[in-house]
Amino acid sequence: MDFQKNLALSEDIDMFQNLFRIQMEDIMSKICQICGKKAGSGRNVSHAKNRTLRKFNPNLQKVRVDVDGKPVKMTVCSRCIKADKVKKYVK
Repeated sequence: MDFQKNLALSEDIDMFQNLFRIQMEDIMSKICQICGKKAGSGRNVSHAKNRTLRKFNPNLQKVRVDVDGKPVKMTVCSRCIKADKVKKYVK
């Protein structure tokens, strides 16, 4: 069900993109469009136990996905690609 909601969301985003001619990176950045995974926070810990804040970014890839026979560019994490949650577009 979530996959169908995300496809409907991608169609809405595609329509918005066509209306305002905005690149996809400006709309959705650093968030997986399938599962919603985004950057997490944590700390680096040195050998001397000094702690500094850091980000854990997801492994996002820009993939052309087949949506109703049309190619749509989506930002998808590698876990969703491995789990076959997206169908890649083939010419």
